[in-house]
Amino acid sequence: MHTLLLYLHIVGAGAWLGANFMQAALGRTLVSASSQVAAAWTKGLVTRGSRLYNAAGALVLLSGIALVLTSNGTYSFGDAFVIVGFAMLIVGGAVGGGVLGRGNRRASVLYEEGGQSAELPPLQKRLVMWGIIDTVLLLLTILAMVYRWRI
Repeated sequence: MHTLLLYLHIVGAGAWLGANFMQAALGRTLVSASSQVAAAWTKGLVTRGSRLYNAAGALVLLSGIALVLTSNGTYSFGDAFVIVGFAMLIVGGAVGGGVLGRGNRRASVLYEEGGQSAELPPLQKRLVMWGIIDTVLLLLTILAMVYRWRI
């Protein structure tokens, strides 16, 4: 059971990290294309991206809780790496749903209106910055999990 739960936990984290990397790799190119391409990209981030991140986050949360509960005391909810994991889910949800989701919804509208708004360049900069912050925090969280940080 432990191996299956760990596998599911890694799959969820991998989906989250992979989606972040894909956005970093393709985002700049696609928003630099035509307004139609940029609008489709940002709309896809809002709709499909939120589904992917929500599913990955739920998988990480549920499998993580199950890993602790079935560890026979090996892990506890007070372990630093578990606390870091919960904190990342909270921060990732706030950044993803609040900052990135809202920002991409706004960018999608602006691109659909022709992509000429002066609001777009600073908005895109903020979205990139928060994407980097989310990815760095996620990488630190994965490091905490791999090394099972303890207090």
